[in-house]
Amino acid sequence: MSAFEYMLNGLLSQGHQSFETLLVLLVVAVAIAFAINIVASVVLGRLLGSLLGNLALFAMLYFIGRVATIEATKMFNRAFYVLNYTLNNVRY
Repeated sequence: MSAFEYMLNGLLSQGHQSFETLLVLLVVAVAIAFAINIVASVVLGRLLGSLLGNLALFAMLYFIGRVATIEATKMFNRAFYVLNYTLNNVRY
């Protein structure tokens, strides 16, 4: 697990709402990618700057997607555990 994924996982496991946290991280990722795109366009030229901005956005979305998958799996496992516990312990 990379440092970025570890940080995101820590953010999500500290009681924050998963959906809102991921939404904020998505907005931040897009803003950072646009900033990289603008700076790289000025420094390196339009085509190469656009390519770097798109690569930055893809990398950030990839890591956020991996953490979202981990969180969705955790939520599914918790829900399945509760359902399983309920079905096994209900007296008819």
